[in-house]
Amino acid sequence: MGWAFGLVADEPAVRAAAPARLAEGRARFGEAARRFNAALLETRSDYRNPAVREAFARRVATGRFLPPDALWNRPPGDIRSWAGLPSSRARTDAPRARRHAGYALRLLDHPELPNTRHVRRTWTAAHGAGGGGERGPGREPA
Repeated sequence: MGWAFGLVADEPAVRAAAPARLAEGRARFGEAARRFNAALLETRSDYRNPAVREAFARRVATGRFLPPDALWNRPPGDIRSWAGLPSSRARTDAPRARRHAGYALRLLDHPELPNTRHVRRTWTAAHGAGGGGERGPGREPA
């Protein structure tokens, strides 16, 4: 996740290096995915084979902090204990941003929920809208 924090760093050199770090991570992930696919082909998709399981574990570990895998392959449990992408926005002091992050995390944890106004309003009402904080100038509640 260092590359993501680099995108908003104060130092221009750190910001400039962030896309390169992301590209390096994606390259490592691509190599891990190729090794996993090769192991699958070699063993005729035998997921019980230790080589396949190890290659899969490396693929998951390599993509753990890279989008989009950081979103779908995050460890189970309390999101606050995960050092992945969604929690970084949830740590802000801005209540509206925390609510938005919480709602986004809810949708990620429950893909069966539709992202509709009704679902959002229900979630916001249950988690404190802060006196209409979801309204902007000339906008309806989201």
